[in-house]
Amino acid sequence: MDYSDILMQYTIQQRKNEIERRNRHNEVIRKIPEIKEIEGNINKLLVSDVKTALKSGDIKHIADRRKQAVALKARIERTLKENGYPKDYLDNVYRCAKCKDTGFIGDTVKKRCSCMEKNIMKIALKEADLSEQSGRFEDFDEDLFSDEMTRYNKTQKKYMQALKKSLEEFSDRFPGTHMNTVLITGAAGLGKTFLLECIANRVIQRGHSAGFFTAYGMFDTFYRHRLGRDVDLDIYFNVPLLLIDDLGTEPLTNNVTVEYLFSLLNERQRTGKHTIIATNLRIEDIRERYGERVYSRVVVSGVARIYALEGSDIRKKQSK
Repeated sequence: MDYSDILMQYTIQQRKNEIERRNRHNEVIRKIPEIKEIEGNINKLLVSDVKTALKSGDIKHIADRRKQAVALKARIERTLKENGYPKDYLDNVYRCAKCKDTGFIGDTVKKRCSCMEKNIMKIALKEADLSEQSGRFEDFDEDLFSDEMTRYNKTQKKYMQALKKSLEEFSDRFPGTHMNTVLITGAAGLGKTFLLECIANRVIQRGHSAGFFTAYGMFDTFYRHRLGRDVDLDIYFNVPLLLIDDLGTEPLTNNVTVEYLFSLLNERQRTGKHTIIATNLRIEDIRERYGERVYSRVVVSGVARIYALEGSDIRKKQSK
């Protein structure tokens, strides 16, 4: 997602606003010619203000003229109402009155308006949207899991039933859940991606924002950011629920992989946001690949929950 594309949307919106204002003005002038005459009188008063200020600086005279202009403006508003229009029908048109569709607020120090933050989030979430075929808790098929025992003294089927129940409760309670960071580990074909899709779909269905990303795609964005490309990382840091699939499939890049991942996890935990990670890596592999700081955020953190999947590859049963 290019930040410049979002800025261009605001420029386009400003043009639309101006076209709308002109169309309204032309419409009103056609139906109520009197208003054009009043506007002409206001413009004469304003020009007179400038000339008086330049020549004599007569403040009282300028103040009187401005009162007359205000009275004429009020007359336009009354005329509009008398003819069935809102009194502000000829005012500038803005989709966001706070920033006047510039995307920024503040006089000396400019910062993003809340509307721009929402637009950045909306576009990024759309890019990460899930397909109609993605997993849902309602489609959970326990018969895909075997009756072989795992190290938890439960069969794979029983373990996955319990896990499904736990993650469904998480999704139904979100954001009011104590599980801040969830790590789901296990070999390929055990249902990790399906579970992440189930969580994302349920949370979105309940009206909350969730971003589903593959680790490969996310780290590619991080790499482009490191190179100075015009990309925005806010979606990863600010989305209320971030789901990262296939952590460990991304290339290890100096000054990117470990550094950006630690910054992401640390900031999200610090601000109380929720993160769910699925990986084929074993717990010990996470420490070896990403180092102690990342390991501490996803394994030994007091707010992290770990689910280690075991058993048979369910994709073999699905293909039959």
